[in-house]
Amino acid sequence: MKFANIFIQNIGNYLISTKMKKCILIFLVTTILFSSCNNYSRKKCTTNEKTITHPKPPKTSGPPRILFIGNSQIEYFVSAPTLFEEFCNANNQPINIDQLITVGVSLDKVYSTNKTEANQNFSNKDKDGNYYDYVVIQEATPVAISEIEKYKANVKMIVEKIHINSPDVAVYIYQGIPPVSYTDSDFTKYYDEMRQIPFQLWDL
Repeated sequence: MKFANIFIQNIGNYLISTKMKKCILIFLVTTILFSSCNNYSRKKCTTNEKTITHPKPPKTSGPPRILFIGNSQIEYFVSAPTLFEEFCNANNQPINIDQLITVGVSLDKVYSTNKTEANQNFSNKDKDGNYYDYVVIQEATPVAISEIEKYKANVKMIVEKIHINSPDVAVYIYQGIPPVSYTDSDFTKYYDEMRQIPFQLWDL
């Protein structure tokens, strides 16, 4: 299975209206969690001479629905879902936000500790054919850097479950915080490694 819908640290493209794009741009700049390449579908974002096609979200018949799934990088250092929702509300852009969060664990444990809620969410249906329009997936940093096969398996498991009732969902991989301080000499090394993660997930 190939993920045409995988890209790193980008949540600000392809939403429906100009207000939504503005809302997301403010969110990105303020939280400094996600970096975007401001082009539309069919254009590419380049990292070290490699390219990944931007996700293309499905058409929606109502307010878009986004799922955040991960650990403390999403909901501890800063609440990305809450901030994102507040910015959308401030710009009069309706949005439905769900989250599956467990602090300090890998994706498989995020799923297992939230299994009842997760399975309910993944079984929900929408009249436009996609319950979720966007999903932001964040893996535990040690797994993302050192256990790539586990990372691949975890992402594949989550996306396959979401695809049951959201076959066209736009999937975003977020892995934005290196495991060391920016003052550490290894910060750049870890950052560069994390920037390459989407390419390792590309052929799932």
